[in-house]
Parts: sequence; structure tokens; C-alpha cells
Amino acid sequence: MSNSQDQTHSSRRAFLGATSAAAAALGSAELVYGDHHKGKPLRFAQIGCGGKGSSDLNNTVSSGGKLIAMCDVDKGRAQGHFNKYKNVPRYSDYREMLAKHKDEIDAVVVSTPDHIHAVAALAAMKLGKHVYVQKPLARTYGECMALLKATRKYKVVTQMGNQGHAGSGLKLWKKMMDDNAFGEVLELHSWSNRPIWPQGMTTYPPEAPVPDSLDWDSWIGPMAERPFGKGFLPFSWRGWWDFGAGAMGDMARLLDLWPDAAHLHHRGGLRPRGGGLSQVVGDHLPVPPHQGLPQGHQDDLARRRQASQASHRSRSQAQRGW
Repeated sequence: MSNSQDQTHSSRRAFLGATSAAAAALGSAELVYGDHHKGKPLRFAQIGCGGKGSSDLNNTVSSGGKLIAMCDVDKGRAQGHFNKYKNVPRYSDYREMLAKHKDEIDAVVVSTPDHIHAVAALAAMKLGKHVYVQKPLARTYGECMALLKATRKYKVVTQMGNQGHAGSGLKLWKKMMDDNAFGEVLELHSWSNRPIWPQGMTTYPPEAPVPDSLDWDSWIGPMAERPFGKGFLPFSWRGWWDFGAGAMGDMARLLDLWPDAAHLHHRGGLRPRGGGLSQVVGDHLPVPPHQGLPQGHQDDLARRRQASQASHRSRSQAQRGW
């Protein structure tokens, strides 16, 4: 190996070592909790203990958080954590949990299906609690804006569960990018295997008995009441408009990681492409777009259905206390 090659490799090793150390330091800072509480552990309540909530709960505890109360609508899915933390109070309705423990907690972790994110986070923020909300932040743009306003109004610390942005890997990549380790970036490609759940259904799942372990009313939460069906749980809810935000809600976090690090959003260089979209019509059922209908007829149909759905949802929420 020539001296010039050796120097090049040595410089690269030194560079990678320095950037790795910097990323490690940044990553460790993510695990500092409770600074506002004078060194005491962050006291938190967990909403959603199964699925992604399981790792969120574990990570918060392992990072120094103290679990005060936990809530899950499905005792079967949450049984592992219910057994692990036998002395921690558990609930199926987060509203009851927050009311009983509001003076004992500093923060709330929300790890539920998409349709509960906004209402649970807002309830916590109104009590002055910091919140960590899993991605997507909410199910609709309006819900996201409501959360943004609440953050400013109640002056609480908030974090969305966008693991890619919070982890040290992206920080290392950005540090290398800023130090010109890759040269000029011409293209970035990001993709996902979603959806991995059923979509395009034209009928509801057949009505079935509600499992003894499930609080179905609390699972539906603020959405329109409907009978339980096996096609909604435990993960297929992402394909239903009332409960999930689909593949974009699940994985859109992959689309902004690299453009953010490479500053492409400042260059006007983003050109998203995707497959065909479907309209959500009828009684919240996703079906193929109307083909051949004049646009004016489609718009009028959509307005009438939206008004009907809003009226149905308001009546249902009033009847069920939501």
C-alpha cells in the first residue's frame, strides 16, 4: 500500500471514529430523563401495553422512567406487562387512569392505534403532562394541528415516536454528510413493503362475540360505534379509515429521513411517486374510485357522506360518553 493510500485510509478511520463518538454522545443525551424534576426519575403512565406499546414501555423504564399506571383495552395482549408489573395499577380506559393518577405522573406515553393518538395526547396535555406519541402523530391533519396548538398552549414537552429521527444512526449519517464523506448526493431512494395488512375491503367483518379480554367500547374510543368483528384486530385496523392512516401513516417517516439529512427539501428536489389511491366512501369503507362519474357529482356525494358520517359519529359519541 502506498503512503498516499495509507494516509487516505488512516484519515477515513479517524473520521469514522470521530463521527461515531459524536453520534454516541448525541445518542446518550436522548436517554436523560427528569431534568425538570431535579434528578428524580420521570414518572409516567403508559397507554397501550401490547404490540409497539410493549417496547415503548420497556424502553422508557430502561431509560430511567418510573411506571406509575398503565392502560390497555386488551388484557390478553397486555398480559405480559400486567404480570411483570403486578403492583402497578392497570386500566382499560385511559381517561379513568389520568383522572386517578394526574397528580402522580409527569408524562404519558401513547402507543395505541392511530385513532386514539390525538384524543389521548390532548387529554394528557390538558393536565400539563409531557407526552410521547407513537407515529403517526395522529390520523388526520386536523388532529395534528390540534396537537400542535395544545403543545404551545400548555407548554409541555412532546415527542413523536419517529425512531429514525431520534436514533444515533441518522445523526451519524448527517454528520458524515455535512463533512462531505459521500461527495455530492445525486439521488436518494426510500421504499417500504407496506401495506402488510388487508386493504380495499367492501364489507365489514362479520359481527362476532367480543372476547372477554377486550374492552371494545374503549378500543373504538371517539369513533362511530360499530359491532366487533375479527377483521379489525389485532393489526388489521390500519386498513380501515376510521382507525388507521394506512401505509403512509405507518411508514411515511422513512420518506423524510434522508432528504432532511441531505437538505434536499431546500432544493426542490423531492418527487414522490406512488400507486393508485382509493377513495374512502360509504360508511367508512375503502372502495375503488368512482369511474365515469362527473367530478361535480363525486364532490357532492363526498360532501353528503361526510355530513352523514359526522352526524352519526356525534350521536354515537354522545350516547357512549365520548
